[in-house]
Amino acid sequence: METFNLLPYCETNDIFRVSFDFYTPRPQFVIIPTEIESIDPEFCAMSAEQTCILIDTVRSVMSCFRIPEGILSIHRGSWKSRPAKSFHCHLCVHAERYLEIFERKKKGIPNWPSVAYVTRQWGWNKDPRSYAQNVRGYPYKSRFKEDVSGVLELIQDSSRRESLGTRMPQDDACSQATDSSHPSPIPSPHNPKPSPQALLGNCLTKVVYHPSHPKIGFVGKKNACVYELHEMLWAIENFARAYGLTDTETDDKNYGCHVCLYFGPAPSDWKFSGETTSEYDIMGYLVTTGPRFYQLCPAEHRQSWFDEFQRSNFKCFT
Repeated sequence: METFNLLPYCETNDIFRVSFDFYTPRPQFVIIPTEIESIDPEFCAMSAEQTCILIDTVRSVMSCFRIPEGILSIHRGSWKSRPAKSFHCHLCVHAERYLEIFERKKKGIPNWPSVAYVTRQWGWNKDPRSYAQNVRGYPYKSRFKEDVSGVLELIQDSSRRESLGTRMPQDDACSQATDSSHPSPIPSPHNPKPSPQALLGNCLTKVVYHPSHPKIGFVGKKNACVYELHEMLWAIENFARAYGLTDTETDDKNYGCHVCLYFGPAPSDWKFSGETTSEYDIMGYLVTTGPRFYQLCPAEHRQSWFDEFQRSNFKCFT
């Protein structure tokens, strides 16, 4: 298993290999270092060269298997799996396309099918031959009800403070920004408010908010080259860090996220408009908890977002 690589020899590189997600069945490829020790477990320690090779690896998977669209997902902060002592990330794709590729390639998987691959993450069926059923059943858990309750608590706390004539810094966390399309981090002596544009760098032009999901999107030019995608990915990572979403010292899910990059067009449910859409699109996003998104969302959009969120039955697929 340590040498299994889905990429054909002509597309391989010395840094990363690609595998199916055997142990936690879901429609995503796992990208793993060929030599575990060669890549730091923390994404923030990855070099520019390594990040470019990672993006090139994703592009190779998309090209080799003719996958029209996918999402590179890197788990950050409290959303990162605690037992993971080595770096890995995911390329999430449509379930049926993933399973088509799996059916073609499964004969090359060592000792497949075998109980050795079955874990408690096989939530649908523990039969080693039921991998496809488990993939189609994902996700088995959702934070939706917990997130709705958490946002309601924030609203109630804010109402109580207003009745007492007191306010907390996070009440205006985003409305303090010079442009309502950009959030501002919760100010503190140890976390001075950075310039939103400085966080975006030169590769991204705008921050947008999903109308019903806890996702913050980042707009940039389409048809970006590998190095430009690397710049975009790091801009999103830096944005997440500035807002406390990469904290590995806590289990509180409000301090974690998935840093995501689109390969292919962004879904239409973003309802993105306002720029020349022939040249620009949402190139990536970060997804976090409902309560944390609510705090980061501009004050004037919070209630309309929460109304839509409650109707969404949102599930995170990355």
